[in-house]
Amino acid sequence: MGLYRHIARPLLFRCDPEWIHERTLSLGERVGASAAGRNLLKGLFAFADARLATEVGGLHFANPLGMAAGFDKNGRVIQGLAAMGFGFVEVGSVSAHPSAGNPRPVSPAAGRGGDRQLRGAQRWGGGGGGKSFRANDGSAFGDQSGRDQYRTADCTG
Repeated sequence: MGLYRHIARPLLFRCDPEWIHERTLSLGERVGASAAGRNLLKGLFAFADARLATEVGGLHFANPLGMAAGFDKNGRVIQGLAAMGFGFVEVGSVSAHPSAGNPRPVSPAAGRGGDRQLRGAQRWGGGGGGKSFRANDGSAFGDQSGRDQYRTADCTG
């Protein structure tokens, strides 16, 4: 905890949150694209325990911990997140056309704890690459046949 609190956290909180988010997605995309990278993620993060398995609405999940849609709006890191052991991975809403989304928060301290503004509480309007970016691209899901938590959506418009 000392390493995080005294070194990693101060460095990360000096960076622009959107820049850190993009770097994280880029790294996850590269690591998740290769079998060796996915195996590394599995070895470092994945945890399996039958007691965590759950069923919701007829869908089976290996565990109840999932990644929310706001993290990966365009489905860039589905394979990497799945390898890390998430029970489900939500991909952001897919619209008919690419969208820039809502403007960034006005406060320069937003996301850094300065004024405690809630960055996550925003109105509908997240940006995304549109349906041509990843919709129905089965390759984004890797070999996940038979696993309920990886489904594609048919987006038309």
